[in-house]
Amino acid sequence: MKERFKMVSAVYLILQDPEGKILFGLRQNTGYCDGEYGLPAGHVDGGESLKQACIREAKEEIGIDISENDLEMVHVMHRLNPSEHERLDFYFTVARYQGELTNTEPDKCKSLEWLDITQNHPIMEHSLDSLRQWQAGKNYSDLDFN
Repeated sequence: MKERFKMVSAVYLILQDPEGKILFGLRQNTGYCDGEYGLPAGHVDGGESLKQACIREAKEEIGIDISENDLEMVHVMHRLNPSEHERLDFYFTVARYQGELTNTEPDKCKSLEWLDITQNHPIMEHSLDSLRQWQAGKNYSDLDFN
């Protein structure tokens, strides 16, 4: 029997400050996009919903607690990477959270910074593209399908 196609899923958290800047972490020591800024994010584990994955990743990476009711999915990106699995990325905004923002993974994240995405920062390509699409009011995009 032929094995079914599988896709890797990940969740991304968009936190904005009152000026509209977005929280990013400067990646290091991961082997993937080190030296670039990424949103708090992670893979979806089996047996958890997208919102549960987002809540877990927020706690693991930036030390905050979020309620499912305060999360809103605002964008989905489908990415093709011929050397890896196809990816389906889900972007969430959060209305409110509890706790203090903390870099809880300093071995993987050099610093947390609020960035204006209209400025020139080394932000991971797929996240920057998704954020621009979201700000343009689009809830879906794809990348590298030609």
